[in-house]
Amino acid sequence: MTTPSPLQKKKRAFWSMSCIALLTLHGCGSDDDQFRWAAEKAVQSHLKDPDSAKFERTFVIRAEPDERGYSKLAACGVVNGKNSYGAYSGSVRFVAWGSQGPGMQDIASVNVENPFERSATVGSRETKNPATVFEQVYWNTHCVDATHQPSYTAKVD
Repeated sequence: MTTPSPLQKKKRAFWSMSCIALLTLHGCGSDDDQFRWAAEKAVQSHLKDPDSAKFERTFVIRAEPDERGYSKLAACGVVNGKNSYGAYSGSVRFVAWGSQGPGMQDIASVNVENPFERSATVGSRETKNPATVFEQVYWNTHCVDATHQPSYTAKVD
């Protein structure tokens, strides 16, 4: 068995504290507020300097609950954080999705956009709406509803 690295220990401690805080705050704010908070904490763990995270325009998309009261959700927004040099690196989009139901909440996955990957996907290159992989797979799949439109920012080479 290998010994965990200092980074692995830090991530485990972060997730443990996040879970404790989530359990402590259960009942505070709306269900969407709780999911937004948990999603932002999960996004922070993907950043070089988690404490530097600045979130903007975070919104929650919620599917209708199933017969047991469980809903699929996505928290979508923009985050800016510091890089290895201690400077803010620029705002990028994120998507965190999971589920929520009676007595439980789960962030299943988090994806943060890579601002340097701007190429259009093969399937969207010849269309009027070229999409990046992030847009096609994550943003336009999980973050679009009547209020939030799809995004097409890819560059066609």
